[in-house]
Amino acid sequence: NGDVTNTRAVRKIGDSSIEFDGTGDYLSVPSSSDFDFGTSTDLTIEFWMNCGTQSNTYPALVGNDDSGWGADAITFRLDGTGGPNIGYYAHNAGGTGEMLLSTSTVNDDSWHHIAVVRSTATWYMFVDGALEDTWTGTNPDTNLSEGSYLFFGQNGWDGLTGQYEGYMDEIRISDSARYTTTFTPSTTAFTVDANTLLLIHS
Repeated sequence: NGDVTNTRAVRKIGDSSIEFDGTGDYLSVPSSSDFDFGTSTDLTIEFWMNCGTQSNTYPALVGNDDSGWGADAITFRLDGTGGPNIGYYAHNAGGTGEMLLSTSTVNDDSWHHIAVVRSTATWYMFVDGALEDTWTGTNPDTNLSEGSYLFFGQNGWDGLTGQYEGYMDEIRISDSARYTTTFTPSTTAFTVDANTLLLIHS
C-alpha cells in the first residue's frame, strides 16, 4: 500500500528490506480484533529499522487509524522533529501521552532492532536489545488497529508530517511479552509461533 519499495540496496536480514520514501509510502493491515490488546493482554511490537535525517516532523513507524488522540490512539515514532530518539505514545481517552522514550540515537543510517513490550502493567522499550525505558501505570486501552487500519511508515492522523523516510524489516507483533530484560536480537528471519499475530518479511 502507498507504493512501498522492496529494495536490495539496503538490507539487514535476507537480501532486501522495505523502503519508505517519506512522501506517501506506507504499509497497512486491515483492522482486526487480533490487534485489540485491551488493558491487560501482554504484547510485543518489534522490527528492524534504518534511517537518517527525516524530512517530516513526526515520522511514525507504527500507528493506528484513530481519528486524532482518541481512546485507543497509538503511535510509535521518531520523537519530536524526526529524532534522534524514538518514542511510544498511547492515549486512553486522552489520559496517557508519551509513555516510553529511547536514549539511543536511532536516525544514524544504521540498523537498529526496536521493541516495545507490555507485561502485565509494565511497559518496556528496548533498542538493540538494551532496556532504555520503562513505564508502569493505569494501562491504556491498546487497540493497535483502532479505526480501519494498522499502519507501518505513518499513522492515521498526521498526514505527510507523520510519514517515515527509511527502511524497515522483520516486523512482528505478538500476544506475549517476549522480552523483559536485556537480550540479543535475532539476526535471522523470524518464524511463526503460537504467539505471532503478524509477521512481515521484506
